[in-house]
Amino acid sequence: LIAAAAISFLLLTSVNLSQSERGAQPRPNIVFILIDDLRWDELGIAGHPFLKTPNIDRIGHEGAFFRNAFMTTPLCSPSRASFLTGQYAHTHGITDNVDRSVASHKLNTFPLLLQKSGYATAFIGKWHMGNDDSPRPGFDRWVSFKGQGSYIDPEINEDGNDIKARGYITDLLNGYAVEFIKRDHNKPFLIYLAHKAIHPEVMQHGDGSINLAEAERFIPAERHRNLFAGVKIPRRPNALRPPTGKRALQ
Repeated sequence: LIAAAAISFLLLTSVNLSQSERGAQPRPNIVFILIDDLRWDELGIAGHPFLKTPNIDRIGHEGAFFRNAFMTTPLCSPSRASFLTGQYAHTHGITDNVDRSVASHKLNTFPLLLQKSGYATAFIGKWHMGNDDSPRPGFDRWVSFKGQGSYIDPEINEDGNDIKARGYITDLLNGYAVEFIKRDHNKPFLIYLAHKAIHPEVMQHGDGSINLAEAERFIPAERHRNLFAGVKIPRRPNALRPPTGKRALQ
């Protein structure tokens, strides 16, 4: 529906080896975090005047912070497929935001390759290549939702089972991720954590139609509702202006 840039974070955690792997080349545990619709400069480490992102800042200060990175396709589904495959959209075939459920089951993703090489793998969060929330190949653990999902009390597909969760989506996904990481793993693991926030809530009617006047809402957790009340958001001169005379994204 709406173009979505994303920012990702890659963490290499301590190695957890089984008895048979000791003495072999150590392989790291991998935590990959994808944040939806987060601008590159909406971070403390990027110099934002008031946003507080201490945990992300720590990752940047203790790891690598890329100041000159670019995306090739500013749309949700193609970007997600590119993160998972390392390929351009014209190669992996997810070129727009229409229902790409069937094609997304066939992607040759890096989690699938890691699983085949002996990793325990988990996908937790927003898939958004169609509304199919069923488990995709390459993941031993699957927690996701249809399309954009919901911020409050979302419906979640947990390893193929539909459940009605209670709580705020970011807290729920973080809880699933921490639970997986804390498991007693006998082989290295990859967790791919794809947050819904900060993408706005997309409101659809029962017939599937969308009223653009009410289509999107930003819903923070209740404890953060007034965190930046009264603060003026810095905007670039071209913000909120219609792209008059510009070509449509093909």
